[in-house]
Amino acid sequence: MTLVAAWMDWTDQKSPRLLCQSDSRLSNTATKDKITDRTSKLFRLPLNLHRMSDQDFATAGGLRAPYFSSSVGMGYSGDTILALDVINVLSQTLPNLARQDEREELLNWEEIVQHAHVVIDGIVKGYEGIVDIQTEILIFGARPAAADFRKLGAHHFIIKSGRIIATDVDLYNDNCFAIGSAAPQFRAEAKVPVALWRQYRDAKNLYERATPEQHDGREIDLWSARRDICDHYKNAFSSVVNSTNRTVGGSIQMIETTPDFMVARKRKLGDLFDLPGIHQVGDFSVAVVTEL
Repeated sequence: MTLVAAWMDWTDQKSPRLLCQSDSRLSNTATKDKITDRTSKLFRLPLNLHRMSDQDFATAGGLRAPYFSSSVGMGYSGDTILALDVINVLSQTLPNLARQDEREELLNWEEIVQHAHVVIDGIVKGYEGIVDIQTEILIFGARPAAADFRKLGAHHFIIKSGRIIATDVDLYNDNCFAIGSAAPQFRAEAKVPVALWRQYRDAKNLYERATPEQHDGREIDLWSARRDICDHYKNAFSSVVNSTNRTVGGSIQMIETTPDFMVARKRKLGDLFDLPGIHQVGDFSVAVVTEL
């Protein structure tokens, strides 16, 4: 089991980041005995987008250079076997996404989440009737083409008894989100004290009532309040990892995500895994992107 938590980091006034942290302990689910403190529970998965005409069978890779590259973050808790299968498939398909047409349009966040959902569903079906898998997965990254100011986002998948529950996670209201056996302990530690919450609320109210000429000064107070809340979350996370909880511990791993995706239009992904729509290009699996 584990602790993975995400929140918005407002330290840089002009460029907020989505911060995701995890511990590094792997323990026996039944006995809670520690197996190792050197497990990776956060992964940065490369994402590349190609044209279908980029197929190059003369080379080992099968595809020429992509016209867009970025990355997606993933953290997990629970049964490691399913999470590693998901990471394995996504690490092969996300770098090899391709379009059927020649337009250099990008994927938006919803289509990346859809891609992950199809992969997870295919893997879960493969375990059906064999073993009862219980895993939580957090996918996080930029939200291109967002209709509002929320340019960073996360999506939560619960896999239990063959069922998948997927929900969007909103981190922009100075909330944090956690998964894993130590999540309840972290939520208790990370509860924002009244003084910090009042500091943020007052700064936000003053900023919203200020004239455009007054915004710069008020903005500093608002960002300072948000930064203090972020520091509170970091301290709470360290406190839990360094506690006597047997299922968490080791080092604190971290991935920072900024809005580095370009604006994209609505698209959808072809089916993945062993489902219809898969295209083999050399030794690589390519998910075909088609029009809505």
